[in-house]
Amino acid sequence: MRTLAAVEATAQLGSAPDRLAEFNATAVYALAAMSAEQRITQLRSMASGISNAAAIGLFLMTRDTTAVVDLLRENPRGFESVLRDLAGAAEDARRLLEIIDVAESRIVAGLAAIAKPTKPHAIARALT
Repeated sequence: MRTLAAVEATAQLGSAPDRLAEFNATAVYALAAMSAEQRITQLRSMASGISNAAAIGLFLMTRDTTAVVDLLRENPRGFESVLRDLAGAAEDARRLLEIIDVAESRIVAGLAAIAKPTKPHAIARALT
């Protein structure tokens, strides 16, 4: 959760850059162009891939280097697709995190816009 100072600093109308400008617009517009049903299906697929990649990552993190090398020696070509899947999941995770972060920033800015200037604590109350 953001602190009140951070909320006030980022919520100044006209002073905060539009976070969408920093984002991969192609990915956003591709998702936005989908029907709600298609978009939800796509987002769930992305989340599933991220979850699978995290499970693989956790498995590999809990092994020492020798065990991982031994595993790779058994089937090096089998891990080429795993490596591609991990890279894709990492990109999807960054994309989803950015979507969530932009949404949070937009809500904070909106709350700041409707808060009365004489009551800066109204933003903090609205966020709790």
